[in-house]
Amino acid sequence: IAYFKTYLTWWILIPFIISLSQFYKFLLAPDLIFKNEEIRKQGFLLSWISIIVLVIGVTTSKSYMEPRYLMYIFPAVFIISAKGLITIYKFLYSFRKPTAIIGLLILFIGAGYSQISYADDLIKYKTSSYKEVEQASLWIKNHTNPDDIIYSQSRPFVVYYGERYTWSIHQYFGNFSMNETQFIQKIKDMNTSYLMISIFELHPQWIYNFPTKYNLTLLYFIPNKIVIYNSSSLLTVR
Repeated sequence: IAYFKTYLTWWILIPFIISLSQFYKFLLAPDLIFKNEEIRKQGFLLSWISIIVLVIGVTTSKSYMEPRYLMYIFPAVFIISAKGLITIYKFLYSFRKPTAIIGLLILFIGAGYSQISYADDLIKYKTSSYKEVEQASLWIKNHTNPDDIIYSQSRPFVVYYGERYTWSIHQYFGNFSMNETQFIQKIKDMNTSYLMISIFELHPQWIYNFPTKYNLTLLYFIPNKIVIYNSSSLLTVR
């Protein structure tokens, strides 16, 4: 819910809230949903939003939550916001028609500008957000053999920039599919030569002490960001 103000901005959020306040009929008389078309529409839109938010809230944790999961509710949010714009237009029209038109234009321009401005800032920020992963992947490309196998949770980046076969530990709703023993066995099975650990992706908690525990050789690091270890010694661990 906290993401609403960030991504809608007040220009869209205010019409949304105004429209939402008119849904009192559904809240007061949900039993009329099969008798009244307007109440049925309100129920459908509210259910659309509520069910998705509830499912996301139950199946994800705060640390694992990503704003993109809320994309599915935005068609309903925009429909509700559009009804709010109509309400604002009718209110302003009661004074003068030019006032209503100017008022809507201000809302449209403000909403458009805020969305474009936010998107522009976000894109510029993201262009360098994974720069360290790119640098580490290029190091792998330049310092390993083409047939070497890498472990990294940043698999798409390492495959693209490092041009090496890479595997990762799958996670389901924030839970990882592998424990430490299974991880070592996977390293052996895949004949994995290098491990990359970074702050840019979620890792199992035990993996942060893993290199020290098994005395792995440090090959590359960016302080507080990324480390790469030689994992060849694990291939003989019993």
